[in-house]
Amino acid sequence: MGPKRIGIFGCYKEEGNGWDKIEYLAKRLATVRGYSVLTGKGIFKINEKGNLIFNEILFDPTPHIVSVEDYARWLVCLVPTVIIFLGGIRSTAEPEEDEALKKKPTCGVAVLEELSSENKNENCEKLEYHEPREFAICTNGVGACQEGMYCPFYEKGVPYGRLDLYTRSKHGHLLATKVKEKILEGLDYIGFI
Repeated sequence: MGPKRIGIFGCYKEEGNGWDKIEYLAKRLATVRGYSVLTGKGIFKINEKGNLIFNEILFDPTPHIVSVEDYARWLVCLVPTVIIFLGGIRSTAEPEEDEALKKKPTCGVAVLEELSSENKNENCEKLEYHEPREFAICTNGVGACQEGMYCPFYEKGVPYGRLDLYTRSKHGHLLATKVKEKILEGLDYIGFI
């Protein structure tokens, strides 16, 4: 994969298009930033000729050699930085998320149409908005989310207990965007890539 590598994981079935988001961001990181991007399905990278290629993982060692969870954790060990697409469905990204948050910079990304409450007094005070509100970041850093306040990550379906994993981890970051096309800009803004 080379020295400049990153992992992107999430639920492939999230809202019926989870893979579309993973694939979109992986292609952007490979073509615009020169990363080799590891996903659960394979590696996106630019080859010697300057073309974007996708090396599909041809052999799935689960469940014959290792468990699905151990394989997912091993994938995370292959990259220094991880992006997790957040959603209400956690099952397919749980091992990657848990492993990454323990050991390496991890950014949870939520893509949803609205990033704030109509009533500004209901917005969580720990959210920092990038005007014109195309993306927001959580600046909590202490855990214990404020239930009842508007939170784009909670609106996406991520339970407060799971958000707490990111806010308590010294490696965790949370980014919410209105559209997948703003993710790269948001990652730049927080200095994640």
